[in-house]
Amino acid sequence: MGKVKAFLDTNVLVDLLSAEPRPSTRASELIFEMARRGFLEAVLTVQSIIDTAYIIRHSPDSLNAMRNKLMVIQRYVNIESLDFFDLQDALQYPSSDFEDCAQYFHANSVSCDVLVTSDRKFKSWHSPSEMSVLTPGRICQEDDGAAAGAKSREYPISTTGKISRVC
Repeated sequence: MGKVKAFLDTNVLVDLLSAEPRPSTRASELIFEMARRGFLEAVLTVQSIIDTAYIIRHSPDSLNAMRNKLMVIQRYVNIESLDFFDLQDALQYPSSDFEDCAQYFHANSVSCDVLVTSDRKFKSWHSPSEMSVLTPGRICQEDDGAAAGAKSREYPISTTGKISRVC
């Protein structure tokens, strides 16, 4: 079995880059570590990066730290743009969360195996396909190959060190 191709929803990036620890911070750090080590293929959209910058914009230090971390992250995460067809699909889908819908259709269009999100409402509306929707904690618990190895003590990740510890 090849590498899992995982689409990372905006909240996974926010977990990683936020100054305040969140419930999924540790699992999100582990996902980025798995991508850095080549155990999974991670995909983000440019829109997620822009939205994350907006969410954590509270201080210039946060934005500068985010810029520095993104310079490292872009080396091992595929960063893609939403396209016209993703937006058209999202517009036609009956959902109250347009952003989630657009992200989902993009993940599906680039053949991701799994969409990782800590948005508990995400599962209640996504359309049926072969793509799974998992929380950051759940993908780290998967027992197949890379995820199981990354879960072990072999890859300690500090919740205080965040990405600087990972990279």
